[in-house]
Amino acid sequence: MKCLFIGIDAADYNILEKFNMPFIKGLISKSNLYNVTLYDLWSRGWAEIISGEHGSQNGALYARFDKSKTKTSSFFGTQDYEKNKNNFWKFFNDKGYKVGLLNIPTVFPAPKLKGFAVSGGGGGTGNLTSKYIEENMNFPKDINLDELNNKKPYVRDVRFSKLKKKNFSNLFEQLSKMDENHIEVFIKLSSKYPVDIGFLVIRSLVVIQQLFVDVIKKPNVDLDMYEKISSHYEKLDKQIEKLFRFIEPEHYIFVSDHGQSIKKYSVNINKYLEKYIDKKIINKKKIFYLKFKHFCKKFISKKIFNSFKNLSFLKHRIDLLNNQSEHLISSKCFAFRYIPGIYINDKISIQEKEEIKNKILMHVNNYEEFKKIGIFAKDVSEVYPISKFPNRSFLPNLILTQPSDVFFENNGEIIQQNKMLYKKKIAKDIISDQHVGAKNYKICAFGSINIDKKDNLYLFEFINEIKNRIIKN
Repeated sequence: MKCLFIGIDAADYNILEKFNMPFIKGLISKSNLYNVTLYDLWSRGWAEIISGEHGSQNGALYARFDKSKTKTSSFFGTQDYEKNKNNFWKFFNDKGYKVGLLNIPTVFPAPKLKGFAVSGGGGGTGNLTSKYIEENMNFPKDINLDELNNKKPYVRDVRFSKLKKKNFSNLFEQLSKMDENHIEVFIKLSSKYPVDIGFLVIRSLVVIQQLFVDVIKKPNVDLDMYEKISSHYEKLDKQIEKLFRFIEPEHYIFVSDHGQSIKKYSVNINKYLEKYIDKKIINKKKIFYLKFKHFCKKFISKKIFNSFKNLSFLKHRIDLLNNQSEHLISSKCFAFRYIPGIYINDKISIQEKEEIKNKILMHVNNYEEFKKIGIFAKDVSEVYPISKFPNRSFLPNLILTQPSDVFFENNGEIIQQNKMLYKKKIAKDIISDQHVGAKNYKICAFGSINIDKKDNLYLFEFINEIKNRIIKN
């Protein structure tokens, strides 16, 4: 294999160095270390790597607001990548290289390419039926994942929130199985369908870190949990060593989609706008529903909650509440979960838009509580210049700085401190896969390929440098 790409979701140098990982640490010590960061925490990192573009240009965002449909969406997949002639597999296929892909989030359905592909989770696929996913996740279609996985069930993706048995022993068992079967199947597919460029993503670390990064930072918080975490990292190191021993790549690139931080604060921008800017913004029925849903998740089994939620007389009302756009149409300004910005309604007059924009800028930048945690507002043109980001259809009118310990939510108070930090972990306390973790801007990127520009690259720029260098070598 000419070049093996290993993607490790949420890999972070500061975390890797804490654990017994002699193989990976040995690679790092002899590799080129690339200085790569994210432009923001909104664009999907894996999509930047596969498309070579920032998510604002193609819609590959963790949440995007479609102004024409007045709703948000998170789905991004293969049909979106196919619009880009420079996508990862097409770039290499067009130059005569065969490509093998396995477990890359957002690459679904499996693309028809010269090589092989097995789709990963994420990218909004959680809303698709398991039957549809199984029928469309492999190329060639006749790939039998269970057969390749030594006749054991192939574990595609693991999230704590989706586990039937919600306990930590089961979580780590499933994560180890997932890593092992992804690597085992990638090795066998690379033998059955020899490729020049391989790309495999490891997802177990992001699951662990989002749930337990505070324990990683301060092991005394929960020594039993730290032992489980440490054991998993050590096992993964041995699995990656096995992968290299079988594949023997000529070159290799390790890359993460983001780094890892602790989530200290959740911020509800709509609550702020409702209090200080526009009284119409808050949908009180939805707020009640979200609080009720939060209560149910904590005290009622998922099976009972879902059967209750799917009752015909409730389903339509819940669907309306989940579609935030209903009440936004009459609001002058609004925000969404995950999006670091504020939209101003296109239906109000130009003069009124300018007035409300200036009002928000003035108030946000002088709001003491935001200052304390590092949130400020700028006009979109200051942050996303049109020369570099010509497509502005997904961008908010105002952009908010997002410190890496802040997550933009759509419920609760304006600023909420994370009360789950630095506590012994109890399974029933976890109601979100983003329990104590948050993304940060630093990309973990190292490899055997020397590139001309090593410093101050954004992720979408870095991947294009690497692809071009591979072709030249």
